[in-house]
Amino acid sequence: MPEKAELVVEGKKLAVSNLNKVLYPKVGFTKGQVIDYYIRIAPVLLPHLRDRPLTMKRYPNGVDAEFFYEKNCPSHRPKWVKTAKVWSEGNNRIMHYCLAQDLPTLVWAANLADLELHTS
Repeated sequence: MPEKAELVVEGKKLAVSNLNKVLYPKVGFTKGQVIDYYIRIAPVLLPHLRDRPLTMKRYPNGVDAEFFYEKNCPSHRPKWVKTAKVWSEGNNRIMHYCLAQDLPTLVWAANLADLELHTS
């Protein structure tokens, strides 16, 4: 599998990278395989995510390494990734959460190694 590729998902272009990076070391499951898995389960998963603000739990170096939570949708997101404004008491400001409304957004999140999708 190539390290970088451009996918067209439902008519939207999406750059993906590090497809051979192992995210689940015990079984050797790669980022490319996570993306493929998200695509396969999207018809069942997306109805549970749609219209719900998403906190992403990202594992950029795999599940055995450090992770971080990302509530504010990254500013480098594609223009077509929709967001929801949510007031945060803890941050005392409006946060712009990602919304996983469609398959392209789900694939984009998988490319960020968002291995846990927490909805509000």
